[in-house]
Amino acid sequence: MRAIKYSILLISVLVNWNAPVFAGSVPLNGDWRFLQTAHFKVYYQTGQEQYAQKVANKAEDVHVTLVGFLKWLPYGHTNVIVADHTDIVNDYATPLPKRTIIIHPAQNVGDRNNFGDWLYEVLVHEYTHLLQMDMQSGIPAGFNSLFGRIFLPNIFQPLNQIEGLAVYSETRYTAFGRNRSALTEGMLRSAAAEGGWVPLDRAGVASPCWPRDAAYIYGGKFFEYLSHRYGQNKLALYQRKHSNLVLPFMQNSTARSVFGKSFPALWQDWEDASYREYGRQIDSIKKDGLTEAKLISTDGFDKSELISSSDGKYLAYIDQNSHRRSALTLYDVELGKFRTVDRGIFLGSMQFSSDGRYLAYGKMEYSGFGENLYGDIYIHDMDGRKTKRITHGLRARDPAFSRDNKLLYFVASKLDQNALAVIDIQTSRVGYLTEFAEDQLFSHPAVSPDGGKIALAVWQDGGYQDLYLYDIADKEWRSLMADRAQDMAPAWSADGQSLYFASDRSGVWNIFDYDLQTGSISRRTNVIGGAFNPAVSDDILYFLNLGSTGYDLAKTKTSDSIYYQNAAYADTAEFAETAPDTADYPSAKYRPGKTLLPFFWFPAASIDEKGGALGAALMGADDLMAKSYTAMFIPSFNSQRFYYNIAYSDVGRSLNYNLRLSDNATSEDVALEGKEVAYYTRHQSQSLQLYLPVARSDHAMAAAVAYYHTNYTGLNDEIFAVNPYWTGHLARLQMNLGFSNAQKFGFSISPERGREISLESRLYRNYLGSDLNQAWQGFSWAEYLPLPFRHHALMAKITAGAWGQGGYVNQDLPEMQPRGATEDIYGRYQALMTAEYRFPLLYVERGYSTWPFFLKNVSGALLVDIGAASDDFRSLSYADSRQCLGAEITSRWIFSYAAPFKITLGGYHLPDENESRMVLKLSSAPLW
Repeated sequence: MRAIKYSILLISVLVNWNAPVFAGSVPLNGDWRFLQTAHFKVYYQTGQEQYAQKVANKAEDVHVTLVGFLKWLPYGHTNVIVADHTDIVNDYATPLPKRTIIIHPAQNVGDRNNFGDWLYEVLVHEYTHLLQMDMQSGIPAGFNSLFGRIFLPNIFQPLNQIEGLAVYSETRYTAFGRNRSALTEGMLRSAAAEGGWVPLDRAGVASPCWPRDAAYIYGGKFFEYLSHRYGQNKLALYQRKHSNLVLPFMQNSTARSVFGKSFPALWQDWEDASYREYGRQIDSIKKDGLTEAKLISTDGFDKSELISSSDGKYLAYIDQNSHRRSALTLYDVELGKFRTVDRGIFLGSMQFSSDGRYLAYGKMEYSGFGENLYGDIYIHDMDGRKTKRITHGLRARDPAFSRDNKLLYFVASKLDQNALAVIDIQTSRVGYLTEFAEDQLFSHPAVSPDGGKIALAVWQDGGYQDLYLYDIADKEWRSLMADRAQDMAPAWSADGQSLYFASDRSGVWNIFDYDLQTGSISRRTNVIGGAFNPAVSDDILYFLNLGSTGYDLAKTKTSDSIYYQNAAYADTAEFAETAPDTADYPSAKYRPGKTLLPFFWFPAASIDEKGGALGAALMGADDLMAKSYTAMFIPSFNSQRFYYNIAYSDVGRSLNYNLRLSDNATSEDVALEGKEVAYYTRHQSQSLQLYLPVARSDHAMAAAVAYYHTNYTGLNDEIFAVNPYWTGHLARLQMNLGFSNAQKFGFSISPERGREISLESRLYRNYLGSDLNQAWQGFSWAEYLPLPFRHHALMAKITAGAWGQGGYVNQDLPEMQPRGATEDIYGRYQALMTAEYRFPLLYVERGYSTWPFFLKNVSGALLVDIGAASDDFRSLSYADSRQCLGAEITSRWIFSYAAPFKITLGGYHLPDENESRMVLKLSSAPLW
């Protein structure tokens, strides 16, 4: 779960609202309807009304619970959007521009965290975000009552406070939640055992360091500690007092008034208490003797879905870390070598064929122009090293081969439901072994060695995550256990007499085996952090071991492993009592125009040659955040003009469009008789842009066509003998094409491989309304090449353009000057070639306390720029070019816990001029 909600990021969203910020978060195209309850509007598409009714009922139950907890009753309705265009399990909340929750219905089946009611838990988590950040009192509340709901002090909090409260809430008010999870306990216990406790400053931002969800894991347990130590009512009191702050980042003063201590002191108290508690747990675990296991990998981070081929030659698993793109990794047991089979967005478990020749797995890919992101089945030929896609848009995952390798059993999904299915590999004929259901979810199917049975994990309503056997011939089910321990990832023994599986039934995730003859369960590992995804080959038990740096591949001998004493399983989860889904809310067609009223306004000002004028600026968006606008209106009574700036965009279809109309006055300082004089010009502009983005998991493309017209008029040119600026009409038709498969990862300081290509054509013509006939053609090509050293890269780029016959038109052209140059170079033909060696100098990933500045890393670059321009293409030459040799040092930061920026200090030398310059630049930068 993720919330789009952090301080400067949100302000940036509003200032640049007409950019398609939320494009991709909701489904494109299609017809929308909505249900309206007392406190929510639930938006959905055709065929989803039953699910929307369920959302509406549960949302009202959540509202009653959380308003009582946080003591805040929001004004108006909260929008909930059902977005079933992806199989990714992730949900969003944003308090601005409107309180909105975006729900992807797919349930978190097969995950290492259990749940009793996934939808209810999602709503508790996300609605906690909205109530927390919607709070306002004192001066902020007065500001919002006048100008609109935009000044929300509680968005200016570190990420561990925002996510921590939501995780606390999901645990307090549902049957499970991450604070009760054995996975959370294992991660913190490992950190305590190995000295890897995440500091307060790092838990407050999105960091690529392990664990990447530290804000959730550490934040949730921290708020649990505060509740136990000071009382739950203090959590709400802190939020209420924080909502009164006029100056941001003053949370420590609020903490002192509520808890009596600053957050650094509270965090240290919690850390000390946690070390004591986890120390006791570690001592208790060690009393039984730890499993003697050898680590095969040591790079940590996220690993999952470990399996072994039947001949024991290969292991395969999914590897996700911050140094490279997610990979399906193969380990050759005999050679001790790793290789990558595929990269992408993987989904669910995988299995080898019975002869070990093929590997089947699930992976997500975009369809159409990128409107949907669904899972499908792929098969990799181990000998030929080729991969074939088996299904297309089937929403399939968790494949398992039949004994004869002619069929694939898999899990199919739709909305919040799934079903067990089978596909004939040759004919692609699909059959379903069960009905689709939301209260019985399948994962990790594994076919027995004799081919007669399928072992699989089955989640059932209330949080029962157990193992089942399905008899293929008799079509009968057999339950192997029935409790709320989490039993996952079954793996058959070679003789088919037992099943190895991972479970938290000992309070710690460990590997167990189930004797199919006697029904007895034996624990086979005893670890501190956790053991997951068993894979058995001969007498070797492989598993994923959780440590302080993440998961690593480990092995131990089954013949030497200890059968640990099984304590009686104690069900610690709580049954959350929620009202049944009884209300049936009326449905209506969604009409976006009715929801486009402004949500914010603010005074605006303008100045021209006659003096100043006042007006108003406002912003609005529809409830789906697909249609949006900004508008500014300023009547100038002195000059008898009406200035305006209107921009409207629609990103709710595959083809986006943006319309802008403006009439503004601008000024430039011009030298006149030795003095600086303001020269005023009037710009009357109209533009229409059509934009078609195309998304794939490993690249993106875009095409755009636009019309721009501006009439430039001098307002006080009578004071000049010669008009200092050009006046008249400029109108152009512009076309752009773009492609990028450049790859950048969590710890990258630059794209490391791939390329970025853009083409542009501009046509100025009289018949388009232009006073000039001209044309511009340009392109840019950047190539990124990885080097043997981690995160070092070479970048080579060429940018070039050419004008037709006639004058130059300086309208937002790409930069063609070498860095450090003080004078522009001109010519009909222009080119700039750049080569850079980029390398990391220092990874910091630290801030100070709860201060809003967080230093991520420092990097360097050695560069060469060569720029040339000429009116004759044949005259372009290196001899007439201008060169720059330089070096840059860049520090990357996060401000206000969410807004990335970078500071670059560049030193540039121009050999021809024998000049050197130092330049300091500040710019925004993506996190990764």
